[in-house]
Amino acid sequence: MQVQLILVAIVLAVSAEENVELFANFKRKHGKSYSLLENELRFQIFQENLNKIEEHNALYEKGEVSWKMGLNQFADLTAEEFAALTPKWNTDIMNRTRAQNPNKLILVEDVAVPSSFDWREKGAVTNVKSQESCGGCWSFSATGALESHQFIKTGKLVSLSEQNLLDCAGRAYGNAGCNGGVMDYAFDYVKDNGIESEEDYPYEARDGTCRYSKSKSVLSGKGYVDIYNNENKLLQVVATIGPVSISVDADYFQFYSSGVFNAPQCTTDVDHGILIVGYGEENGIKYWIVKNSWSADFGEKGYIRMQRGINQCGLAMWPVYPLL
Repeated sequence: MQVQLILVAIVLAVSAEENVELFANFKRKHGKSYSLLENELRFQIFQENLNKIEEHNALYEKGEVSWKMGLNQFADLTAEEFAALTPKWNTDIMNRTRAQNPNKLILVEDVAVPSSFDWREKGAVTNVKSQESCGGCWSFSATGALESHQFIKTGKLVSLSEQNLLDCAGRAYGNAGCNGGVMDYAFDYVKDNGIESEEDYPYEARDGTCRYSKSKSVLSGKGYVDIYNNENKLLQVVATIGPVSISVDADYFQFYSSGVFNAPQCTTDVDHGILIVGYGEENGIKYWIVKNSWSADFGEKGYIRMQRGINQCGLAMWPVYPLL
């Protein structure tokens, strides 16, 4: 009995030492710095999250879940703190906006599409970007869609300026910069004004004064098309027209690492804008290929595959793509 207790104590000590090292590596990798008091708090949260990840991945190894978790830049946050990074959107306002939009997708007949498709393979998708601490996901989803549709139309892939949208497509268009916004409104701004390139109007991860120059615009839009809660029609658009901006409840994305994401506890109260760039199937599970804006450290090199056909996290509620 005494020997067993000693062995348990040794295992716990080694585990604690490994966690300290993991936490130190985490802080170095993601540039985290805390006061002495906060460091202890964040380490406790980090260990709790590590336990959560290990428990989830044990279920993955048993085949009970279809996706894995892993440590990333959010590993020092509680679930409540992570959810606060993406406040819920006012869907009543979004509904009213859509009621006024004349461009609503109506496909009378189904269109035959391939079993899998990926716009990245066509060279139509820019590299994954990072919104950092700014809640400007809507601007990244919008530029991602605009970039891809411009490539499909012209053959030119130009990285567009999220900062241009943050600074200029604000209250007059119904957006709030780093405090949130809607892709539909971003497309309205581009229709009225155009948009500069990332090179000419670089990202600053904060709200600033609008300094848009019409002479530097690299794209002009004609509005947008809404798709209403129909994943079959969404599939046809992705396969035949181009990538589509979507809104989701991202509260359970925190530790997504790989696989086909399915969180039954997800809601349709959306809080995050991302971009569908393709779709496929793995082990009998159909999925969407989704580009995120949390850097390439998140998920599958910046992407998340979300289960298709079940309105996962509300992804089918608010799809929209730009008209060029």
